[in-house]
Amino acid sequence: MEKYKMYFDESGNTGSIRLKNNGKWNFAGQEFFSLCGVAVPTEKVNQIESFVNNINQKYKIQGELKYAKARVKMNRLELIQEIISCLKTTRSELFIEIVDELFCVAMIITDYCVFPYYDTYNIRGRWYCKQIFANYICDNISNALLDKFARFFDANSKDKAELINLCLLLAGECNKNKQIVDNISETIDSVTNYSELGLREKNLFPLADKYNSGMSSIAVEPQINSLNNILLQAKQNDLQIENIVHDNITTISKAIEKNAKLIYQNTPITFFDSKNEPILQLTDVICGLVLSSVKKCVIDGESVEREFYDIINGNVNFVSTFSNQARLFPKNSYIKKKERIYKKLVQR
Repeated sequence: MEKYKMYFDESGNTGSIRLKNNGKWNFAGQEFFSLCGVAVPTEKVNQIESFVNNINQKYKIQGELKYAKARVKMNRLELIQEIISCLKTTRSELFIEIVDELFCVAMIITDYCVFPYYDTYNIRGRWYCKQIFANYICDNISNALLDKFARFFDANSKDKAELINLCLLLAGECNKNKQIVDNISETIDSVTNYSELGLREKNLFPLADKYNSGMSSIAVEPQINSLNNILLQAKQNDLQIENIVHDNITTISKAIEKNAKLIYQNTPITFFDSKNEPILQLTDVICGLVLSSVKKCVIDGESVEREFYDIINGNVNFVSTFSNQARLFPKNSYIKKKERIYKKLVQR
């Protein structure tokens, strides 16, 4: 079986999601987070490194190959075509996760306040229901309450009284949707009587990873979920990953390492400065180029460019609201159907 080295690089805000005193989110114009994973057959590593060097020479890119370089953006369409052709030639696999930062918060709220796993394990269509509730929360509750939830879950205080208080605030802001309010009431009852349900106190709260050398915790973080999703997909595709290489991201490197080893137990993970890893540089460029194309479509209303169409439809998992998904995948009948059903439900 062919063995692979897997390279990871991210684009967008990493770390805690916070509302600043000026009323703006700390991720500024980076409302979407993207993580790119490129799995390269070990025997093809040298070939792709040579490709990176050739790209630098061809487009006269000085120093490190990075998405932020002006010449990369200037030649973006030609570059992405050449990169994808190289990946196909070398039998490399491409995985991209793009996550709406605020929708990420809404999903965590849904998981622990509206549709908790311990109350809904036997309900059919659970994932679809979660998406509907998360969409409603993302579309309707205030930024101030989203921020309160993010801070509370990241603090990892496991304070039941505060969880109940936040649930009550959530019910107040969602009072036009009876189903969500009813679900929140059931959650409050479960939190109050958790021991009678056979739950432990820690089951009521999301798992938090340590970051900043263990001085802080983080539960609402798209990077970790994105990493897990990509590694699980690689494992489901039977890719034998013998090394994982991630760009150097000191604040959450321990959390990344811990989560990677849960999926690929015996696979070493190393963190490198991309200046010393040509394929990390290539991964950065792919991540940035694809994310920029997605943002042009979702935010600016432009059509997906032909050069990016197959990548977005075949290699991107886009975690966002139904309306944003419908903009990015206008020909996807399943997404259109979900959006129509959601609109009917919220209009009731």
